Amino acid sequence: MMAMFLVLCAAQAETVDFETPTYSTGNINAQDSWTVSAGTANIESNTPSILGSGNQELGVNASGTAYRNFGGSSFAENTTFIFKAGRTATMQGNVRLGLGSNTADAIVNVYFTFSSGIYAYDGASQVQVWSQFDFNDVYEITCDVDFDARTYDIVIENLTDSTSASLADLDFYSVKSLSQFEASGGTVRIDASFNTLFADDISIGPTPFVWPSFYETFENNPTNAGAIG
Repeated sequence: MMAMFLVLCAAQAETVDFETPTYSTGNINAQDSWTVSAGTANIESNTPSILGSGNQELGVNASGTAYRNFGGSSFAENTTFIFKAGRTATMQGNVRLGLGSNTADAIVNVYFTFSSGIYAYDGASQVQVWSQFDFNDVYEITCDVDFDARTYDIVIENLTDSTSASLADLDFYSVKSLSQFEASGGTVRIDASFNTLFADDISIGPTPFVWPSFYETFENNPTNAGAIG
């Protein structure tokens, strides 16, 4: 497994784990400031476990959209955005971090598809990070956001079989500044185009991040930079 060193600033990091008593099973709309703007998105009991964390998770269903704002104090020059994702059927969907709920305002855009794996956007271009997004496996996605460089690094770990892949120095999908996020916070938006994308353990916080010494930049290896496992 890839070695990473993350030092979370607990006083400022904001985490959503979809557990009781904050969340109850059923429609997530209006729970803990979540909004469902299309389709359906539900808190589900993970029995049998999909993501294997706690007792509940979020499932965003076909043509569904759910989003939530994270406060401005969660953001710093270097910000770490972490979440878990999984699937139980053929599906496609996106997880985005942006200035607002509009997809055009995203700075990080991660695309999941059963047919060819997990992609991240390098500016407007979709780049394959990993060729797998396997049925019933649990994936943890870590994005290190650098507001000064207006880039982000992404590490994907399959927690089920202890393999991982990464890409570095991806350009923001939409160019936004730290001051904008500090002023209004940032929004996590989860969409599914068909079937269900499951998500859990979303965390955003100002975090010093040390990239593994063996990483390769996208520019040096655009095919699958930094893939291991």
